[in-house]
Amino acid sequence: MPRRSRLQVAGLPVHIIQRGNNRQACFFAEDDYRFFLDCLVRLAKRFRCALHAYVLMTNHFHLLLTSELGAGPSLLMKFLGLRYVQYVNRMGKRGQARNMRN
Repeated sequence: MPRRSRLQVAGLPVHIIQRGNNRQACFFAEDDYRFFLDCLVRLAKRFRCALHAYVLMTNHFHLLLTSELGAGPSLLMKFLGLRYVQYVNRMGKRGQARNMRN
């Protein structure tokens, strides 16, 4: 049975946490943080999300944001994930996550 959709209300702040796959690293170098933040800022504008705070750790991140659109946070996370995963795969960093775990 699929998980129910989260209640999405425009104008309410949301705290979003996302971890790396199997809690593995998702950021490997300074450039990764920059790319992620650049995408985050552009997508926040695109989906009319006010970014209040963020914390980027090596294996997860936290976002605190408010959106003018009900589906804004979901769309932001969808496109942010798509872009960042493609970046990590293109840069060949996916294998580094496995190596760091062993």
